[in-house]
Amino acid sequence: MGRSAIAFWLVLLGIALLPGRVPAEGSAGGLFGGCIGDCNDDRQVTIAEIILSVRIALGESPDTACLNGGPGYSINGLTTAVVNSLSGCVTLRDFSDFTLFTMQQEHYFGFCTQLGDIYSAAIRATDSGWVVEQLVVENGNAEVDECLEDFREGPECLVARPQPCRMLTAAERQRVGAAFEQVQIWTGPDAFCIHGVADPCLVTAMKWDDFVTSDFIHGSARLDGAEVPRIVELIRSLGEGPETPCPEP
Repeated sequence: MGRSAIAFWLVLLGIALLPGRVPAEGSAGGLFGGCIGDCNDDRQVTIAEIILSVRIALGESPDTACLNGGPGYSINGLTTAVVNSLSGCVTLRDFSDFTLFTMQQEHYFGFCTQLGDIYSAAIRATDSGWVVEQLVVENGNAEVDECLEDFREGPECLVARPQPCRMLTAAERQRVGAAFEQVQIWTGPDAFCIHGVADPCLVTAMKWDDFVTSDFIHGSARLDGAEVPRIVELIRSLGEGPETPCPEP
């Protein structure tokens, strides 16, 4: 029997053994941006919160007692809550020692990219040093350009325009390493996913060497929403070094 199953049965036993150690009903938990089983939004799931979740599933407590579990809870929700109690809701990953970083806007339900957005970017190690490359969303001409498809609103034609590749200065490489030392990655899907389906018009995917993640809320190892603007602004700030030929992919 796995650790999750053992913990789950211990929780069931705990209902009888620890009747007075359950948090007060009426939590601050709030669906989007939450962790399944985390009733007070502190990004961790305690045994007391799992016991409360089981009571919700048994109908002994109202759904509102822990909003980050969904109406009535389900066996999947309870199992995920147990896993979150064992492994945590969020982990800090150190990607500072990377050789290739890529970022890409991805079409999903429609496409709501905006003028000036970084459509894709890469930072890679080459024999000559570190190189940053970007494609930026700009106005295009439908008669001559390959227009982006499925965007919801805006000009008739948007294009992802390549920008000059640049070598990173030593100071820029140091800033990139510092920014990638602690990246927040959720270890499971958003609490909203336990009872709803999200159709975002834009998903941002990032990759550090072999580690792939995105801010899609139904993803298992998902990028914290606050990381996307932070990393985008980091990429925008680069460009002090000299232009250089773009490396082959």
